[in-house]
Amino acid sequence: MARRRNERPAEHPPAIDIVSRIERIESGLSPSERRVAAMVCRDYEAATRMTIADLSDKAKVSQPTVTRFCRSLGCSSFADFKIKLATTLTVAAAYLKSDRVFDDDVGQLARTVMMRAATAVRECLDQLDPQIIGEAIEALANSRRIDLYGQGGGSAAMIEDASQLSIGIT
Repeated sequence: MARRRNERPAEHPPAIDIVSRIERIESGLSPSERRVAAMVCRDYEAATRMTIADLSDKAKVSQPTVTRFCRSLGCSSFADFKIKLATTLTVAAAYLKSDRVFDDDVGQLARTVMMRAATAVRECLDQLDPQIIGEAIEALANSRRIDLYGQGGGSAAMIEDASQLSIGIT
């Protein structure tokens, strides 16, 4: 059975960043599941140590609602959710934690913007399909001509970087 171009092979399931996943699907959750999400987001670390009964009591929902919330996130069970949440927090601590403490609104705003940018990059990386990237590289390598366009500082810098990689292509 052939897989679609944007599907990952079954033997390599995508990494799940539970924190980002909660943010992405929150608007599609039921009101009860949103209460669970709010409770989890209030203190991620504490959520990794809660039992399903603790979380359902604090969110004022039933235990089956907590299970539905976990499944909405792509987890098979509450235990799976806790493992994936703990993994997300561990990775975030290793790569995204900063010792910088902001005690003003501007600093907090800057931190929020940068953390969202880091999340966007991480989500993009999670969605990359190496086979498709390889096919794109092959197509570019076999091209007689590649035109690159950009507008603005960021685009111009990326175009300049890309042009350095295309030596020999005119």
